Amino acid sequence: MLLNDLNGRFLTTRRVGLVVTAMLAAGLAGCVDTLPQTQGNLVPAQSSSRLASRPGVSPAGATVAFVNLGGAPAQVGARFAVSMSQALGTRNISSDEAAKANYLIRGDMTAYATDAGIAVAYVWDVYDSRRRRMQRVEDEIVIKGNAADPWSLVDEKTLATIAGRSADEIAAFLTHTPEAIAAAAQRASGTGALAYAPLR
Repeated sequence: MLLNDLNGRFLTTRRVGLVVTAMLAAGLAGCVDTLPQTQGNLVPAQSSSRLASRPGVSPAGATVAFVNLGGAPAQVGARFAVSMSQALGTRNISSDEAAKANYLIRGDMTAYATDAGIAVAYVWDVYDSRRRRMQRVEDEIVIKGNAADPWSLVDEKTLATIAGRSADEIAAFLTHTPEAIAAAAQRASGTGALAYAPLR
């Protein structure tokens, strides 16, 4: 798994955590200006699509680049990036620089008070290399309690849960991509002749 360190070099999985932390915490604002923006103050749709992973296909066959994480305060974003880098690493998700990745991912998080406590909503929009949105991953977690600043109640367990759920769904989506299916077929056949089903 490789990640660009924003200076044109590539890093192995031993340094993935540091790079993802830097990328997500900084938000990479403006790195991919042609991508549509996610909306602020998101309330996830109840009909959010959830895919099961395609059997025998690794998400590593398709590369991704995280180009933005908005909404959360900088210190929360930095803490979340640590959890997200761990979640990505355990799910075999491969990253590359934005100009070369098969898919680009833009995220947004928001926290707000509800009758049940504090809700933390998140959304990840996945775009292909032509900037077409292919998948949206969204959900929310409700934390018991109340505070003038909702983010003050967002603890490490909450961030780890969001990161795990996000990585699970991104990984599942990637196993349905033509690139990952083709890579799996090549590994299975041991030949260079690739055939894959279209993304659905």
